[in-house]
Amino acid sequence: MKKLLVLFTVILCLVPLVIGSSCSSVGNFRADFLKIVPTDLNSYVIMFNVKSVRNDSDLSSVYTQMGGLLSTSGQYGFNLDNIDYLGGAEGSSGSLLLWKGTINQKDVVAKLDSLGYYTDTYNGIDLRTSQDGSFTVAFLPIGFVVGTSKDLVEGSIRSSKGIDESFYTDVAHKELINKTRQGLIVEMSFDESIQSQWEGATGTALTLDKMNTTEFTVQGIIQFTNDSNAKNSLSNIKDNLAVNVVVSKVTQNGNSVVVEGSSPMNSYDFSRGLQ
Repeated sequence: MKKLLVLFTVILCLVPLVIGSSCSSVGNFRADFLKIVPTDLNSYVIMFNVKSVRNDSDLSSVYTQMGGLLSTSGQYGFNLDNIDYLGGAEGSSGSLLLWKGTINQKDVVAKLDSLGYYTDTYNGIDLRTSQDGSFTVAFLPIGFVVGTSKDLVEGSIRSSKGIDESFYTDVAHKELINKTRQGLIVEMSFDESIQSQWEGATGTALTLDKMNTTEFTVQGIIQFTNDSNAKNSLSNIKDNLAVNVVVSKVTQNGNSVVVEGSSPMNSYDFSRGLQ
């Protein structure tokens, strides 16, 4: 997640505003976001329903912590209150962020021009790239996309147009996506390191939603290559879970193991997930 965190902090210093259309349901955002994510960005994916957190007074502490990561005191005055949804993905080719909310696009373009971003076009979409080539941005129908390379953003455009397969359409990801609940925060990973925890594991998902004024409900899913691997992992799944998750049940669902439980809201660290 290190590259993604760097992208969060650096981009927020460079791009103070967010582009997007009207607010959709979190389910629609998840599908729309994953449709622009190239298939190799599967090490870590996270989606925030920022607007729902902001509009719930019980979640004020969560929103404050979110703002600590996503805001900047830099000269451009980024305002998290303009954001409805945020998605991030990381993989072998770099990191990608999608901001969805309300923005004056002309102001963003002017700011990027003042920073020396150069402009070209790919598949009918204007791209703007920093002088050192370390960041490229694009305005897509779903929102404002920022990537750690021009090639990555071009790949995102191809995925969004259905030219290339996306994270959402890839059969290796689709099964786990369909099993994962909607929520305020959804994390997914298909990183190979998962197998070091659970033999035969191919992917994980974590969904957090509001339970009460102080706790999240937690759903965790570990996907396996087959039913036998899932069954064999049932006994040690609980021992490998984050320490602040209170588990209510662990069940097998075919080739996956589903964990249900709760966790204190103040135990979620936006730089590392549940600790």
